[in-house]
Amino acid sequence: MNRPVVAIVQMEPRHEMIMTSIADAVLRAGCSPRIIVDKGCFRRRGDIFAETPNLGYEITYANFGRDGRDVSDLANSSGGKLLDDIAGSGADLVIMNSFHRERSISWAKQIEKPVIAVIHSVDQFLGDPSAAAVLGNMRFQFLTLGHHVASELVARIGKQHT
Repeated sequence: MNRPVVAIVQMEPRHEMIMTSIADAVLRAGCSPRIIVDKGCFRRRGDIFAETPNLGYEITYANFGRDGRDVSDLANSSGGKLLDDIAGSGADLVIMNSFHRERSISWAKQIEKPVIAVIHSVDQFLGDPSAAAVLGNMRFQFLTLGHHVASELVARIGKQHT
């Protein structure tokens, strides 16, 4: 029996240090993690995944482009090709490791997979006009890493997505 594949995506060079914990949770849930992280993380801070070797997940460092805002710049990047694969048959579920930038939100809105979006900053997320478009879509569920962030998110959007 094939295990469901969960793509864990980080499109900006930040927050990659929590991806190993998310991958561990995915493994414990009986799924196969597929990590796709911006190669800027590796250039800036080294290979965080080398600290936890042989844990059973695929890791790809991708070039998502440097614009950071425009979804169209993904088309010609290695990251764009990986995202096309995920949007097709490459994953059953997507976890967006950061969901604060217009490009990440715009890409996730275009795919038809269920999305768990990790919210690190409620103000940053809700301050982006593109975030409003996903609040009414139950395909998106939100995860926070701390009670204080969860409390603020629930206070501002309600409980339906958390």
